Amino acid sequence: MRPIYAIVSRLGPGEGRLLVRGARGAEPERAADLRVLRGRRCRDLMLRGAEYGPADGAAVEISDDFALGFGPSGFLAASNVRVARDRDEEDARAFVRHLARLGRIAASSSRRPDSLTLAKRRRTHAVVREADGVRRLRRIWISGKETT
Repeated sequence: MRPIYAIVSRLGPGEGRLLVRGARGAEPERAADLRVLRGRRCRDLMLRGAEYGPADGAAVEISDDFALGFGPSGFLAASNVRVARDRDEEDARAFVRHLARLGRIAASSSRRPDSLTLAKRRRTHAVVREADGVRRLRRIWISGKETT
């Protein structure tokens, strides 16, 4: 069975981009006689309400995870799939509400946020308009280059 068909048939219907470890040239893992392909399907969860602060109307990513084990002959021998459910969505919403209460979310702007400035203001997340036009809540990371 081709890996993409195995993934789609086990995850079920849904939209989102598939991110597969090994898709960019890295070898998939090997466990015993199995070639293990791991990945996730990312999808957007829209946030609506004043309780989300600056993230009101923005999206946050949640994901479904999978691991598929293929035998030496190339046939699917084992699979493990975890689809994000209502509880995962509620956990994501609760986390964003918590961030908003603490004042940790920076409002969106037309330019890329400056990670160091946001960190000094104790902002851990920012609403960013991405290339596809969707406003998404993103974690702010500070690289070593920015601190020098």
